[in-house]
Amino acid sequence: MHASPQPGIVSHPRDVGRPVRSPYVVLLVALLCLGPLGCRVPLSFDGLAERLWSPQPDELHDQLAGLTWVPDAAPPLDVVDRDRLVSRWRTSLTRGAATSGGAQTAEWPPLSVESSSPTSPRVARTFATRSPEELSRYLSEDGLAGWNGAVVLGRRGPRFASRRVLAVLRRLVVDPPRLDPTTGRASESGWGVPFDKQPEVTDSSPLPPSLRLAAAEAWVWCLGSSAEDPVDALAPVGRLLEERTLPPSLRAELTRGVTRWIPPSQVPHLTAAVGEEAREHASVALRRAAVEACVVHAAWNAAAVRRPDANVRWPRHLEESEADPDPVVRATYGTWVATAGTDDAWEVLLKQLQDRSRQVRHSAILALGQLAVGDADDELVLRIRDRLETLAAEGEVRVRTDAVHALGRLGVRAVEPFVDDDSGRVREVAAQSLADWPTPLAARHLLDLSADRSLQVESAAVSSVASWPDELAVPVLLRAMESGGTPTRLAADRALRRRLGVDYSFNEQDALPERRVELSKIVARFGLPTTPPPDTTAGANPIESWREQELLADLSRLRDPEQRPAALARLREIEPAAVSVLERRLVDEPGEVRELVVREVFPSASPVYAALQDLEGVDRRARVAAARRLAATAQRTPLSPFAVARLRAIVVRGVADRDVWRAVLESVGPDGGEEAARLVQFGLGFRWPDVQRLACEYVERHPRPAYAAWLTPLFEDEHRSVRIAAIRAAVACRNPVVVDGVREDGLFGTTGLRSLLRDEDVGIRTEAAVALALLGEAEGLREVDRLARGPEPALRVEAIRAMSRSGHRGFTGTLIAVAHDDRVARVRREALDALRSIVPELEQPREASLQHAPEIASRAWVRWWAARRSPGGAGELLDISHEAR
Repeated sequence: MHASPQPGIVSHPRDVGRPVRSPYVVLLVALLCLGPLGCRVPLSFDGLAERLWSPQPDELHDQLAGLTWVPDAAPPLDVVDRDRLVSRWRTSLTRGAATSGGAQTAEWPPLSVESSSPTSPRVARTFATRSPEELSRYLSEDGLAGWNGAVVLGRRGPRFASRRVLAVLRRLVVDPPRLDPTTGRASESGWGVPFDKQPEVTDSSPLPPSLRLAAAEAWVWCLGSSAEDPVDALAPVGRLLEERTLPPSLRAELTRGVTRWIPPSQVPHLTAAVGEEAREHASVALRRAAVEACVVHAAWNAAAVRRPDANVRWPRHLEESEADPDPVVRATYGTWVATAGTDDAWEVLLKQLQDRSRQVRHSAILALGQLAVGDADDELVLRIRDRLETLAAEGEVRVRTDAVHALGRLGVRAVEPFVDDDSGRVREVAAQSLADWPTPLAARHLLDLSADRSLQVESAAVSSVASWPDELAVPVLLRAMESGGTPTRLAADRALRRRLGVDYSFNEQDALPERRVELSKIVARFGLPTTPPPDTTAGANPIESWREQELLADLSRLRDPEQRPAALARLREIEPAAVSVLERRLVDEPGEVRELVVREVFPSASPVYAALQDLEGVDRRARVAAARRLAATAQRTPLSPFAVARLRAIVVRGVADRDVWRAVLESVGPDGGEEAARLVQFGLGFRWPDVQRLACEYVERHPRPAYAAWLTPLFEDEHRSVRIAAIRAAVACRNPVVVDGVREDGLFGTTGLRSLLRDEDVGIRTEAAVALALLGEAEGLREVDRLARGPEPALRVEAIRAMSRSGHRGFTGTLIAVAHDDRVARVRREALDALRSIVPELEQPREASLQHAPEIASRAWVRWWAARRSPGGAGELLDISHEAR
């Protein structure tokens, strides 16, 4: 017996019992049925195809279609270190009408990192909270919405650059379509429409050049960052640069992009854009781009460009850019000599200080600060510091502020003379410079600057402690809330509330006596510090023993070539205990003397320096063995700050080796000092997952709020274990910046924990929820509450432990319910333990102690909770579980 056809499924007589579910057949039947019924809806195959295969416009579609990319014409004169260079985009984003001429009517401010305009929260909410899935919906549309969506996804990072995204970006760069201004789509597009129904193109315009530049920037970045061998991945870009018909602006953009990985001397046609001959045939834009590309390569490849053979990386006649008629080229060349650490950098920058262009002089001052923190010897550093102090004390305000800005790279002591300067602008720059040095001494200076007579100085002081640890930042915020101006009091109040994660009573409009009363209550309630801790680095240990005096006398004799042989012979006989004495004094010795002692004296007396010496060898096996010996020694006795600084200089200059870096990070694991942290920060940038995990574990072991910004880029790492390690380390830093990521431009910064709640990996979502809960974020608290009631016992246990670590009283109701109702004994025990840690001991029911069985304790907690929530009880506690449900 044959089966009757199912309703809605067309069957063929030969295929009875095998329904045909072709969507095309269903569509045909629907059309035939609608015709006789006199349907008044006009249907056509053209419109039907459009509705079937094109995404329907909505709010996000319209926002994407209305974006305009704006090229940033400013050269990276202020960007002389890698940390700032890597976060800088060459194209910024506005909201307006995209036109063929690149003009825009921007209703939102530019979002470039280097822009002076404030970031718009409206822009940040528009795209930073959009998931990749939402943005990917429009990639199939051959128009502005799809193109801009691809650029936005590409700029989020290689992890979001699917094949479709890369294909769209490549097309915009290599074969840009023409735009139909009436529809906002490609004028030649007829995808999904029958050939005989293709629309006639009546009007079209070229693709906006700014959109093409933004696509080129994102395309190059994704290609180079996502491949094990960037050279092979960037081959399509190299072939494109070979074309001589390429627009100059696009050639400049591609050139700047590829030199992050490719030496400038190997980039097609870049050599022809530098030197005296290039001034006759190369445009100013290309000459600027060529020198900027050298700055980019020097910043991203700091260790490689300081090797003896580094000259092969640079285009021929690059030094002739020093005399280029364009001041931007000259200024950028000065930035390059400082970033690359060339032998003649000091002489070049001295000449640029006398340049006729103010722009060149400004760049030279900032570049001097960069040169002093590279591999410069002590003598050069002293000369640079002396010149900068002279400039900071004399001349016009702009020169003085530039010099103070540069001095800020040398430490707190270099800025100290200018924190009470007569010029408010100089004091403001001094306050900004102290942000990079979270030390008690810097905190004491910011304590005074937070109550300055200038509101700009006060604001800079409050902003400078944003990522500092509580013991240094809180006293500055309290002083600003007490004695600062009204805007300063408001900003400091907001910063303190974010740190504490709870509310308190304070009104910035109150008079000074009332503010002091409220602040005293806040200090007493939370146990806040009102003064920074003492400066443990001030003063040197006195030399008391005769043996120490003799050692230091021989050390001073090394400066004299005639006395050097005898003094060196005596120092070679020192005992291991004398190494620490000499280490403390070597910091103040000339570079030649320091190198002589480290290489000729220390290795025979200290296994640490013997290993460091072997670590500089050319044989890989010897280097790995030396690194492992160093790690074993450090586990017994932590390395001294001087030895860690020496280790950092060796491994940063040397060839990157996975096994060496693993051992190096194990060596500095017990050390929480500044030199060790700088070494770990460098290790976080490698692509080896085991090295990155070790670096994250270091930060988790020695957390500081300032370290949190190092970790947010790893939230999007391709290795799951690295992402989890970065999340856990970021929580330990207790810095709210990790919640939404580092987004200086409001759009293209790093991912935050909040966005990870939508990650496709359930483990990552769980880690993010636990992290947000530990940071006191309501969204994380609700998610952890939900996980504690979920189906997986292991996840419930993890969520309950997070509740316990957070100390949030709002979890009380959830924990009582889990302790009483959960079917897994282990989960019930964890919930009871968490209740004992969250609820103060004096408030806990008597039967809830460890002396009673879990069943008795859970029933006691239920009765206690019912009494608390009853109208006649002791008061109702916040129960976050209601919000979660």
